[in-house]
Amino acid sequence: MTGKGIAGVILMVMVAFGVLTGTSTADWGKPETQVYCYIGFRDNNQYLGTVDVFDPPKAAAYCNMMYNDCNGNCTGCFDDEAAQEICIGSSGAPFYHY
Repeated sequence: MTGKGIAGVILMVMVAFGVLTGTSTADWGKPETQVYCYIGFRDNNQYLGTVDVFDPPKAAAYCNMMYNDCNGNCTGCFDDEAAQEICIGSSGAPFYHY
């Protein structure tokens, strides 16, 4: 391998490391929120499990990534500061669950 080839590989590794480090450190200092994942609507009572997230408004997306059973149709629910359960479905719109 030539000097330019080695330099290119080193640069690529440094960029990849920077991207990985940047995304993992971006959430440092933010509190984790435990999200409860359900298939479909929360009222269907098809509970799958939990996932800890740093960005609760994306609760459904995290559930869909974590659990294959969702097939893109999971609802993620979490408690807000007032201990009210907020759920976010596949539309991304939050709603209170009573």
